[in-house]
Amino acid sequence: MIVEDVEFRVWAALRPVDGVTRRPLDAPLRVHGFGQRWLRNLSGLLVLHQLIEPAPRRAEFEEYEATFPAPTAVAPPAAIRTTLEDSFGRYLARTVVIELPRPDAGAPPLLFEPIDVPLYPAPSAPLAAPWSALRVHLERGGLPAGGCVITVHELGDETQVLGRGQSDARGEAVVAVPGVPLFIPSGGANAFVREREAEATAVFEPAAGGPPDTDALAQASGAGFVRATVTVVIASGRTTPLTINLP
Repeated sequence: MIVEDVEFRVWAALRPVDGVTRRPLDAPLRVHGFGQRWLRNLSGLLVLHQLIEPAPRRAEFEEYEATFPAPTAVAPPAAIRTTLEDSFGRYLARTVVIELPRPDAGAPPLLFEPIDVPLYPAPSAPLAAPWSALRVHLERGGLPAGGCVITVHELGDETQVLGRGQSDARGEAVVAVPGVPLFIPSGGANAFVREREAEATAVFEPAAGGPPDTDALAQASGAGFVRATVTVVIASGRTTPLTINLP
């Protein structure tokens, strides 16, 4: 028997999580990107262990990857775009942009901290009964708006996120809002109510192609992006249909 000691430096690791519950996913996922080689480790993390493109930079990437005992002082910088896809279709595909190198100094070193990547449920995915949910159809100019991001948040405050989702190629999306109480103190004549108001903000990049970088797109604004905000009423255990016509 031959025993080999194989060591290599890694660039980063991704931890796919459910976009609603934030629990790690053990679903079979396909992860890919231009010039990238990924492996799943025993902890279920997706580990980037090799960059092979662009070809003119392969030599400097290889030097970093191969010098585990005495790494280069500064790893070559790169920004890569990676796509994650659920083989069973329960979650919608999305991309994530990763800035490299991940710092391997500090406390704790970011190199050893996986990046959480939320994946959001497909419109056909089952939802937990107590959740409030929106079934959203998104259109722009009479055509379905695929790859649109919808965020349900507190009135007038997009930073207070209650739930998030994205649309498929048909412009269909489901946004689950967990944790809405069955009865809500009203402060009015009726001590408790079952409904509450919130806002749903949709963000769309008409010129984009392929799956969106979901959480980055949710924060995007300015030229090249279309936004629309509507008031919605949510309640525990209720699924509400909603159509948003983007400007």
